[in-house]
Amino acid sequence: MATEEPTYYINKRSGNRFASRPDLISKFHRRVHNPDRLRPTVGHRRLHLLSHLVVLGVGYYSVFWMDYGPQDHCFTALQAWHRKKLDSFWSFNTEEKEELADLKQS
Repeated sequence: MATEEPTYYINKRSGNRFASRPDLISKFHRRVHNPDRLRPTVGHRRLHLLSHLVVLGVGYYSVFWMDYGPQDHCFTALQAWHRKKLDSFWSFNTEEKEELADLKQS
């Protein structure tokens, strides 16, 4: 007794398992040829932004903060300039110190 193969059998010669299912073929082509499918999703854009921020942060750290040892290296001048700018930003100059002393006295 021979059993009948279903209409969606796997075609062993061509390897096309949906050869006898035109509804699945049209569904496949509708999805593949959809231009919105190639548009990046919101999650992909957020991940892309996050990866750029991480790369910028690692680059900033490696250039301005990483300790490369006591010998001079290619970032020595940049690190010295950066430390000088940070020190001048977080400290008072002589005029500001005088103004602060005047405010404390009055």
